[in-house]
Amino acid sequence: MGDGEFVGNGSVEWRVVHEADGNAKALTHTNAGGRPGADQVRVGNANHLDAEGHDPIAFADIGRKHQNPGFFKVIMRFPTAAAAEAACGSAKNVVERGGKYFLEVLVPAINRQNPNADRPAEVKVEW
Repeated sequence: MGDGEFVGNGSVEWRVVHEADGNAKALTHTNAGGRPGADQVRVGNANHLDAEGHDPIAFADIGRKHQNPGFFKVIMRFPTAAAAEAACGSAKNVVERGGKYFLEVLVPAINRQNPNADRPAEVKVEW
């Protein structure tokens, strides 16, 4: 299980945590090609200029943390209830790409001047 968050903070900050029964798990760094192994993180290799990792939890445990097995929980922050309601209306923006369907929602970034101020994050995902 784990969670990740994405925060506008004068730029963009992000954090991903792997955990087991509420305790953070240690992650190791790898430069190996292919998919990272269990609890490994790779940051930019010859084929990727990104960060990627692998939380090896069982498929049945995805969503157990928030009592919704089989589901990712996406939490989005809005400045007002009206803005959140408006986003619900725009959430009908279903797009098709290569035979797969996606729901797109615009979430406003917060321009924080102090990196520790005004949490929680604009976008959080729990699994």
